[in-house]
Amino acid sequence: MMSTADPIDRAIALLRGVQTLLLESRVVARELETSSAAALSQTAAADRIIYGAVTAALEGGLINTLERMTTVLRRFGRPAVMSAEVWFDRQALTRRSVE
Repeated sequence: MMSTADPIDRAIALLRGVQTLLLESRVVARELETSSAAALSQTAAADRIIYGAVTAALEGGLINTLERMTTVLRRFGRPAVMSAEVWFDRQALTRRSVE
């Protein structure tokens, strides 16, 4: 999958993957919420509710992961902390604006 053998590059790719999953889960959640319930069968509506709950749980787990990542970066004083904190703060603001 990843062409580089450098573990730091692979770790950064994994963190970017977490970010991508978080953003995609938000898109999917919005799509599930905005469907017209009148046009759906009861089964389809129930499926959307279930998958909406699963997506929300996934999003919560991804946010926890990003919070832990930020904590680790702070403890080790890496220069990347600033960009991680800025990114996480923006995500928190985005999440509040959606709710």
